[in-house]
Amino acid sequence: MASFFGMLLGGYLLIVFSYMFVWVIVAGMARDVSAERMDKITKADVKAVAVVMAAWTVALGLMMVVDWMG
Repeated sequence: MASFFGMLLGGYLLIVFSYMFVWVIVAGMARDVSAERMDKITKADVKAVAVVMAAWTVALGLMMVVDWMG
């Protein structure tokens, strides 16, 4: 039972750090595009981050379930 909670905590931390990584990438992309777009977050940026975060959540959740069952 303790390993199950450890796995949940580890999975949660992995998801949180993955989200931080995604935000760093998006912030860097906004700077690289153009000077006038710097410090501006558009709806497309938010949508892209939301899609990537959802994909990470599903992928990591499936990995945790497969690991737990296997």
